[in-house]
Amino acid sequence: MRIIVSIICLVLALCSSAQDIRTRRAVENLMPDAVCLYSNGEILKAGEMFGVMLKEDPSNDALHYYYGMCKLLERKLPEAEKHLLKAVELDPSNNWYREALASLYDAQGRSDKSAAIYLELYDKDPKSYTTPFVLSMLGDRELSSYRDTSALEYYRRALDLDPSYPPALLGEAEIYRVRGNYPSFFLNINRFVSDPNILPQARAQYLDNMLQNFDPKAFRTWGAQLDSLVDKGVRVSPRDTSMLKLAGRWYYGTGRKDKGISYFDRLLEASPESMSAHMIRIQLLIEDSRYDEVIEECRKMLSFCEDKDKLTVLSIMGDAFHQTGRTREAYKTYEKVLKIDSGYCPVLNNYAYFLSLEGRKLHKAEKMSRITIAAEPDNPTYLDTYGWILHLLGRDSEAKVHLKRAVVYGGTDSPVVLSHYAEVLRSLGEKDLAKYYESLAERKK
Repeated sequence: MRIIVSIICLVLALCSSAQDIRTRRAVENLMPDAVCLYSNGEILKAGEMFGVMLKEDPSNDALHYYYGMCKLLERKLPEAEKHLLKAVELDPSNNWYREALASLYDAQGRSDKSAAIYLELYDKDPKSYTTPFVLSMLGDRELSSYRDTSALEYYRRALDLDPSYPPALLGEAEIYRVRGNYPSFFLNINRFVSDPNILPQARAQYLDNMLQNFDPKAFRTWGAQLDSLVDKGVRVSPRDTSMLKLAGRWYYGTGRKDKGISYFDRLLEASPESMSAHMIRIQLLIEDSRYDEVIEECRKMLSFCEDKDKLTVLSIMGDAFHQTGRTREAYKTYEKVLKIDSGYCPVLNNYAYFLSLEGRKLHKAEKMSRITIAAEPDNPTYLDTYGWILHLLGRDSEAKVHLKRAVVYGGTDSPVVLSHYAEVLRSLGEKDLAKYYESLAERKK
């Protein structure tokens, strides 16, 4: 009996061994084709082949690596992480696998995990991993742990290898800024801003963040250098919309309106069908009460804007008509919006409020305004409109509830809301409280 059992086990083992051999040979035959597809950028086809092979040979580290890379390129990051981790587990000595996993963590914004991998690789093989990329990443890690001196050392070593490497330049500059060493800070940032190889959007984003966080006390001393950085960024990329928008905002926001507007004009020239460029132009016109020009700007935008933006443009156009006294045209424009979207709150609110100012069609105004507070019950502007319409309809007790809510949710900053609340309180006989809110409204004015 034992001899028979042993023979059966031996036969099964041989069959299993033969099956393993056939599986390995099948994988070996398919692998070059799949790798070739991967190398040629045919990621979906390659991924399908690697997936089929993995089912047959789940302990193959190379298959997990390539399948994980396919998923990484498809932006299916959780699945990519699962297979790259498995590849590392099956072959911990393979640095390719670890580098791929670090790239995945970078794509996920998990720079702490990425830095940990590169630090480990650097410790094992400093010669192979002494690159500007790795050294800058190590510098970032040190800087995030408030170890400025060691971070500065890493950044300097990175810049020794590549004097224009952006992450190292910015890392070193940040240390100088925190330490108040502005001459060295501006030296680094000038090199960064002057580099034509850096994406303009990255340049604009950095400058935007830096300008917003720059020490106001140092502004008087270093304002000219900040202006120079902004102007230089535009000179390097003269038609880049992100830089032109930044320059316009910088000069306009620091009181140099004419220069800011000149940059905004250039922005519109560079991107004549940009919604954001036109919206900036409209905002500037509204600030100067040039409503006829706002209407013309809106007409231009309606000729090219997408359907999703037409509601906003028509809404602005209707408000501009009202500001110029062309009430009938304003209401016609609002009706166009409401035919497209009957629940569009900005138009419902303004339409209802303007009707209330005229004291007509109050029941229609009440219905429109009621929709806005149902949609946004904590919006003080909408609550104020609804409360005021209820007051005009003689429903003061209800009006008080909504106007009080408007005050609670931010209406204390608005003299209009405070005046409306005071008027309703007076109508209800609460004279002392009405006087208090009247005085608040006067102070806000």
